[in-house]
Amino acid sequence: MSNVSFFEYSYNPAYENSKEVAQRLCDLGFICRARHQHSDYTIWVQNLCILLVRDVEDHPGAGRITGMGLNVDHQTLINQHEASPDPATDFFKLTVNDFNIYMVEESVLTEKSLINYEVVRDTVNHYNKGLEYFSGLEINLSDPGKLYLKLTQLGFKEDSGRLLSKNNRFTLMLRESGAI
Repeated sequence: MSNVSFFEYSYNPAYENSKEVAQRLCDLGFICRARHQHSDYTIWVQNLCILLVRDVEDHPGAGRITGMGLNVDHQTLINQHEASPDPATDFFKLTVNDFNIYMVEESVLTEKSLINYEVVRDTVNHYNKGLEYFSGLEINLSDPGKLYLKLTQLGFKEDSGRLLSKNNRFTLMLRESGAI
């Protein structure tokens, strides 16, 4: 079982400074909720939309979605032998074609958050008229086959050329870069 919990957004501070990124996220209706105590990761939310934001000095070009986080059950997590603990986020992480997949058991997510993340703002505007939740993502890769295989191993199912999460609330479309 794997359900999408958040997206990772990466940017290069040489191209965009953190204040510009923060202002852009605020303009879009996101608020910074938490900051990791031992890394530069911050958590931004808007309703049920969650972004794990990081600055990466060697990130090529403008900021973009570079990964996603999944709530997984214990059995799914222990079957991912390529995944390793990521001290920058405190989640398990594997990278496929430069796309990061973070995995955390839902039963320990709150505990990990309380221990390793400092609350920046503890109130959320529940009346925000922006995004309610993320329902899909299109990923362009030079070779989407490896990511496709990994996502199906994690419980996504194929439906008319798309991948759907187990609860059918999230759709992934993998495209080969340059394909129309």
